[in-house]
Amino acid sequence: MTRVVELPLSAPIFGLEGVSMPLWGGVLADAVGVAAAEAGLEVGSFDGGETLVVRTPCALGPGALSAALAAGRAGGGDAAFRLDGVLGAWAARVAIEARVPGVVYLAPGGRGSLLQRVEGAPGALLDPEERVFPLDLPGQRIELAVSRRLVVPVGHWVELLWANLLGLGPWLWERLLHRHPAMAAVKLGWAAVRAGSGDPDRLAAKVSCLHPTAKVHPSATVQGSWLGADVRVGAGAVVRGAVLAQGARVEELAICDAAVLGERALVERQGMVKYAVLGREAVVGGVVQLGVVGPGASVKRGAYGLDQGLSGEVRVQTRRGLVPAPAGFCGLCLGAGAHVGTGVRVAPGRALGAGVVVLADALSKPPVAAGSYVFRDGRLDELE
Repeated sequence: MTRVVELPLSAPIFGLEGVSMPLWGGVLADAVGVAAAEAGLEVGSFDGGETLVVRTPCALGPGALSAALAAGRAGGGDAAFRLDGVLGAWAARVAIEARVPGVVYLAPGGRGSLLQRVEGAPGALLDPEERVFPLDLPGQRIELAVSRRLVVPVGHWVELLWANLLGLGPWLWERLLHRHPAMAAVKLGWAAVRAGSGDPDRLAAKVSCLHPTAKVHPSATVQGSWLGADVRVGAGAVVRGAVLAQGARVEELAICDAAVLGERALVERQGMVKYAVLGREAVVGGVVQLGVVGPGASVKRGAYGLDQGLSGEVRVQTRRGLVPAPAGFCGLCLGAGAHVGTGVRVAPGRALGAGVVVLADALSKPPVAAGSYVFRDGRLDELE
């Protein structure tokens, strides 16, 4: 039987070392096992037989392993697969740290150790079987692609962010509608009947998937989203194209747009997360856009994770120095337990390490006597 072997990258995820992070409706560490089960394959150790090697951690679409296996058998020899097409270009664009083929096919009967064969496998392109969509961004028009065959090795927090964003659409489509186009069309038709319209916004409101224990306030807006067990969405909140894991909460008047929230993550009242990933028990009361908030980390109300600058494209730190962010935009990254206090603005592309706490000036010793005072530069002065 064909085996799937996990071969860890040489270093932990830059900016998120040693922590578990969400991937769509699960966690990144389980991605290989989930994809192998979808393909009817077994995860195990290398025994010299037919093998698919995955460089982990890696975001794998549900069709990636089956496609690589079929392409490898058709080629008749070892092959290190990279995605072709628009999605392949995006995968290469976001690979700022883990610049390795995500899946390697090893034919049965080959010679050499696992690592020798992986390193010696000739490069090959994997058909992404993608759908391409245009997207207008400030100052540019780009193309995005979606596919069940997404393969993104994750060695940096930016790679984790984009793996979630690139795979979010297909993941939601299959769970809210259906994998097969005919069944999806039937469900969309029924949604149109219930909505009384073919308007995309009204349709999206009818195709969300809520766990029986999830609770959404009647005045909240939930469109095209997946809500796990015990999720809570407060009055006037907006949740669009998002995945909320078990126990996650979006409080009153908060916005959660195209985001992935881990277990018991919280978007506080009037907070906003867009195109972002929140780890287990992360808290956002301010604004996080195109960013990653690690487990137990927080961004307080009035704090901002900026995702673009005025002086040119955003750059992010890697182990080999500063590199341009994909598409020129990128927000913040907070390591596990890091905190950004009220009034703090974090420059685009910056990462705060685990346990780092950043606070703005705060009035810690209020005056006792009556009078008029001004607080500036960390000091309280009495007005004359």
